[in-house]
Amino acid sequence: MSSLWMLSAGRTRLSLRSLMKAGTTLLAVIVKDGLVYWASVGDSRIYRIKNRRLEQLTRDHNYLMRLMERAKLGEISESAALSDPNREALISYIGMGNVELMDICASGQDLGRDDVILMCSDGLYKSLSKNEILNIILRGSKNKEAATDALTLAALAKKWMRHDNISVAVIGRFNKKQSKKGREK
Repeated sequence: MSSLWMLSAGRTRLSLRSLMKAGTTLLAVIVKDGLVYWASVGDSRIYRIKNRRLEQLTRDHNYLMRLMERAKLGEISESAALSDPNREALISYIGMGNVELMDICASGQDLGRDDVILMCSDGLYKSLSKNEILNIILRGSKNKEAATDALTLAALAKKWMRHDNISVAVIGRFNKKQSKKGREK
């Protein structure tokens, strides 16, 4: 059976004016019969850890996505896209009216027995490298709460105060502690 643990840490300052323009990213994951189904709007990410590798399943719905499309067409250089000051602006999010872009995996992707799904906001992946995220998950792979706590604390330790939050959810089959008789607790 899959299990989920989520922790969110952040500092939020809201005014009535900002609430009128508020938006959010959205991630949804369903695990059923060994398959993972997901949906994504915005720049929060879903990763799968499989065979000790971190694989990003979602795309970031930000202006950089559009800039990179233009770079592939030869309209601008890749370096111009990567250095554009508006590259992180969201182009699709909940609260914008008509959602322009939503990624959905409706056919399901194989979820192996030891695979882990990580859902996170940009506060995590902009604070920690992919290697740091992977190593923390692998070290905490026996306990979803420990892995989630360790990811959040490591990101907070980097002191990336420009991010509005660090949200982390981990889904996977985690080994439960064995009693002396060998039964799961």
